[in-house]
Amino acid sequence: MERWDQLYTGGYRFCFGDGAFKPSTDTFLLGGFAQVRRGERVCDLGAGIGLPGLMLLSREPEVHITDIDIDEAACALARRSAEANGLADRICIIQADLRRREQLPPGGSFDVCVANPPYFPPHTGRHFALVYPFLSLVSFLKKFSLFPNKQ
Repeated sequence: MERWDQLYTGGYRFCFGDGAFKPSTDTFLLGGFAQVRRGERVCDLGAGIGLPGLMLLSREPEVHITDIDIDEAACALARRSAEANGLADRICIIQADLRRREQLPPGGSFDVCVANPPYFPPHTGRHFALVYPFLSLVSFLKKFSLFPNKQ
């Protein structure tokens, strides 16, 4: 069942489902933890319903968010939230498999990447987030050149 909630009174509304897309504490922690600056391009890898992006936009309205998720239903919920908040020009939702480089934006497309990967034992989750389980997130991002190399 589809449900709606707000980040805070008067804040952005977000759409979620009762099942796999129900927000959890770690989702809110990630959205509050990441630091972004005006004009930055932010990628949320495995974005689910796009809640971290909404939280970042509530703190810094001049960022551009790209949500990437493999799940069609999660992407649909993220789109509904973006549209309901009038943020279709600030949030781009891409349904893609992170293991398929050709489905991802070109290298150097982002200034900041965030991720809230599933923490299931290997090969037990619905989707495997990474084909390279031995790589750290930073190594994965560098391997696929999703953000510029900053010294």
